[in-house]
Amino acid sequence: MSAHPRPMQHPVLPWEITDAIIDHLHSDVRALAICSAVCAEWLIRSRHHIFSTVQLWPWRAQRFFELAASRECTFVNKIRCIEVDDSKTVRKVDGDERGADERGDGMTFFEAMAHSHFSCFAQVRTLIVRNVDWTKHPLRHQATLRTHLSKFHQIDRLELHGVVFHDMREVVRVVDAFPALYHLTANVTFMKMLEHTIASEMTNHLTNKLGSLDLGTDDSIPALLSSVVSADRNPCSIRELNLQNIRSDHLKYVQNALERAGSNLRHLSLGFESELGSKSLQGMSPSNVGCPFLTWSQQKTPTSC
Repeated sequence: MSAHPRPMQHPVLPWEITDAIIDHLHSDVRALAICSAVCAEWLIRSRHHIFSTVQLWPWRAQRFFELAASRECTFVNKIRCIEVDDSKTVRKVDGDERGADERGDGMTFFEAMAHSHFSCFAQVRTLIVRNVDWTKHPLRHQATLRTHLSKFHQIDRLELHGVVFHDMREVVRVVDAFPALYHLTANVTFMKMLEHTIASEMTNHLTNKLGSLDLGTDDSIPALLSSVVSADRNPCSIRELNLQNIRSDHLKYVQNALERAGSNLRHLSLGFESELGSKSLQGMSPSNVGCPFLTWSQQKTPTSC
């Protein structure tokens, strides 16, 4: 007995309205998933919103990779951003805390990046890393991690928040692992004395492919700006510079970086701590450092309650 062909289905709503509804629900993952299950026309757009950013928290990373490895995986080439946070070891559901997945204690950032070769990561453009202590791992593990990171051929934006390194040497190696990297956010901490970290900049420079830099910690501002200044390249490649939590002892590094950036700099944003006022900008005017096309803003860094 031959099966009867299914009649062609026509959308009840115009495509423009359907698209508008899906886009309106872009942050409601549960609603998007339900709509995708009952309406095939919604599936592609819903997949884009659900999987464009994947949060690989330790308690659920293993389950995600099992789905990604299956033959029926439907979100290949949908992922554009990966966010990893080693502090997210406990799942919260309706206000209750549940432990890590029953199959283990969770998958850390170092373990998760071993899956960088998965086809679902082929189009990833952004990697966000939070609360990872690089210093806990031996050098051979760090080298293996950099090999895994180099598989992300399309990543052009790397964000490091609350990440701990020994000094700038590993930061430079990590940045160099990404062939297409353009932007670096480095809110990091160094275990070694700041003087040692800055001194290491004389032989460990950030790559000249970086065009955008975002810094906001007491260690990252002097260390990475020193790297920009000491790099043996002319002109400087940085075109966008965003600095937050600037203190009085950071001003000399900011001044030197502006002078080094020269006319290439196009956007500058400065956020000062409360004890600093507008007088801190004296001598740091764009016209004084050779940046005629620069657009910039100044603000007081908000204090957390």
